Formats: sequence, structure tokens, C-alpha cells
Amino acid sequence: MSIIENGPIFIGGVSRSGKTLLSALLSLHSNIAIPPKGTNLWNFFLNKYGDLNWKHNFERCLSDMLRYRHIRCLDPNPNRIRKEFSLGQRSYSNLFALFHRHYADRLGKPRWGVQSGFIEAYSKVIFQEFPRAKMIHLIRDPRDRFASLILMSPEVLNKIGPNTANWIYSVYLAQKNSKRYSENYKIVLYEKLVLYPEETLRDIGIFLNESFSSTCSEFTNAPEFLEKHGRLTQNYIGHYPNILSKSDIAFIQRFSKRYMLANGYELETIRFPVNTEMVIDFKRRITDFTHLTGWMLIETLRLKFPSLLSRTIASKKIQPVSGNISE
Repeated sequence: MSIIENGPIFIGGVSRSGKTLLSALLSLHSNIAIPPKGTNLWNFFLNKYGDLNWKHNFERCLSDMLRYRHIRCLDPNPNRIRKEFSLGQRSYSNLFALFHRHYADRLGKPRWGVQSGFIEAYSKVIFQEFPRAKMIHLIRDPRDRFASLILMSPEVLNKIGPNTANWIYSVYLAQKNSKRYSENYKIVLYEKLVLYPEETLRDIGIFLNESFSSTCSEFTNAPEFLEKHGRLTQNYIGHYPNILSKSDIAFIQRFSKRYMLANGYELETIRFPVNTEMVIDFKRRITDFTHLTGWMLIETLRLKFPSLLSRTIASKKIQPVSGNISE
């Protein structure tokens, strides 16, 4: 089906929720091109450089985009982007789309897609610019999700406040967006994707208006999939008790309770002995709560004033551009 009949695909949700896994599965489809890494264009570049009708603003934006490693993996052609951007709508959304359309063209696929953390926060502008777009929102048990973050980076343990806030806000947006854009927005639980991949992928195919003629096992056993992701495993479902303390679990449940129950996640009953360690832990939780509310406030302001409080790309993800990128 052509890109006119089927709009682009956006995969959202917080980190360690299964976005990369689902992207890898969908990118094996003959019609769908999704980069292996999240390009985060809306997060890092939307409205940051002012009106793109001004050549100076456009060139500053394009120059910074071409230095970002997650965009460089798309192997963009700056001159082609300049040419096609000048012939179309000079908006950020159109500029972002060009990078992904060109990537899909190189793969010989008619439909482009992208996975990006927290892209659900930009659903309003995305559906305004791409009315036929489809957005899939991955949600995972916040306890398992935080446990997986710790396994990747143990220092994250001290950031339970903002990470809990991140999950709450993302799931809040999932509920809000699924009601507002009911025909174009779908929530998928990570647990269901892993436990019932055949059924889940078939359901996603119906939502995307794409037919999956192959079985899911053919996708998950594809050499390129196995090389990057290994075999689907249930080992990381319900693994949080081995990694999180009772206090950590209680903290996450205390603030995430409403959204956990709404998505079918059962709460664990936790009881603490009264001792001096409990007093010390209570002081730590006050700090975690402060970080949680602080993250919520900053994120709200960031969405309202992107040019003043834009996200900053880590220096290790900035790559010098070889050659001359100017016209």
C-alpha cells in the first residue's frame, strides 16, 4: 500500500518499554522502514531554531541535525533535503519527515516509521501534520522497567523519582491520546508483546492496515533480528523483586498506583518493620519525591517553551561532519 493510503508510524513510550523490540519486528515487514535507533527529532529539534522560512534558521537546524549520531545512521543527503524542503511546506515536521522518507526510499519501502522516547508528548502536532499517522504506545510494568534500567546503569537507582515521574506522565499521555485519537492511537503492553507475540503482532498489523503474511516466529527467528535482540524471553517479566528493595517497590507503587491498576498491573502488599533504617529511608524518599515533582514541572515547561528549555543532546552522541555540508 502506498504512503498516501497508509501514513507514517510512530512508536512511543519511555525507555526500556519495548520500543526497540517492536521497531525491529515491524522493520522486517516488506512495506515498513524504521531505523534501528530512535532519532528523537521532535524531542531535540522541534521549534528550537525559530521560523524555518528563514534560511539562516533552517541551516542552523540542519547543521545540528547532521551532527547527531542517531540521524547520521540514516545516511542523509543534505542537498536532497534542502531541495525537497524548499519545494514543500517549510515546517519542522516536514523537515523531520524528509529524513525518514529518504531512509525508506533507500530501503525500497513505501512506508516510513520512527521510534522515539516520549514522542507521545508531541501527538497533537504530529496528527495535525500527518492526519493518517498511526502511533503505537508501549507500556511496561514500572517496577520491571526500573529494574531493567538499573541492570543497564546501576547509578539510575538514585534517580527513582524522575524515572517514576517519567513513567506516570507517559502513561497519562497514553490514556489521553488514545481517547482523543482513538482511530490512530494504540496502546500495547510490553508483557503482551513478549508473552503472546503472534497474537499481538497480528493485532498491530490490523491497526496499521498492513498484512503480516508470515508467522511471528518467522520474524523473531530472522537472522538480523536474532543478531540484535536474541530470542524473545520472558525472563524480564516480574524480575523486579530480585533487583529492587521493598522501599523502592513501595515508592513506585505509591505514585503509580492509579495507572498501574488501569493497565492491569497488580500491586504488591509491602510491610516494613519499624526501625532506625526506616527513618533514614523516609528521608531518602522525601528527596525522591522532590525529584519526581521537579521533573514534572520542568517537563511541563519544556513542552510549552521548547526554545528556552530544549533538551540537550549528550556530547558523546554528537559526531563531526566530514566534508562541507553547506550548499
